[in-house]
Amino acid sequence: MVSQTKEEYQSYDTAHIAMTYTALAILVILGDDMSRVNRSAITHALKCSQTPAGSFIASADSPEADMRFVFAACAISYFLNDFSGIDVPRAVEYILASRGYDNAFGQGPGMESHGGSTYCAVASLALLGRLNVLDLVQSDGASLRILGAYVYVDAEANRRFLESTCSAIGGFSKEPNMDPDPMHAYMGLAGLSIAGEPGLEPLVPHLNVSKRALEHLHAHTVWWRERND
Repeated sequence: MVSQTKEEYQSYDTAHIAMTYTALAILVILGDDMSRVNRSAITHALKCSQTPAGSFIASADSPEADMRFVFAACAISYFLNDFSGIDVPRAVEYILASRGYDNAFGQGPGMESHGGSTYCAVASLALLGRLNVLDLVQSDGASLRILGAYVYVDAEANRRFLESTCSAIGGFSKEPNMDPDPMHAYMGLAGLSIAGEPGLEPLVPHLNVSKRALEHLHAHTVWWRERND
């Protein structure tokens, strides 16, 4: 095994926008006050990561830039109560340019629309306070909950499908008769929460955290507490 000094490997040890979103969400879920988070460094990194088209690159050493990272940037900014790292008009323009003929959204302009990228687009607009730019959207349950249109979801059919993917050892799988995994276990529980399943903490779909976590964010984290004071 070849050992490396900090200087030798640090150029590869870059931050990632999706992992930054995940880290902040975990801190909020665990009840941290986020006083140890360097907000100014993160917002500066977001500003440097936005592309001329309005999307965001994943990291300094990655050319990937699509709707996933627009959502991550918007969620990060909401957690930090600081949207100064986002050129909002440019981000909104990118989102609307990614809308397809079916009124759903792709990962970018001219790309095929699907549920995941539509969720990222709708959640981003909600976090930016720009849902008013939408009229009709074909989407998934979380997006429809954000839009106040969950009535169009057959929640019982969703529940029956999830029951068919429930494993005897616990958790949910992607499809029936497959092994469960943490990601699909989370998605199954999130879907049930959005549908109002008794016994589950309500989910806030545009941030992907529970209502309890959102209340903690607003009342007990440093930058939101300063605003409320």
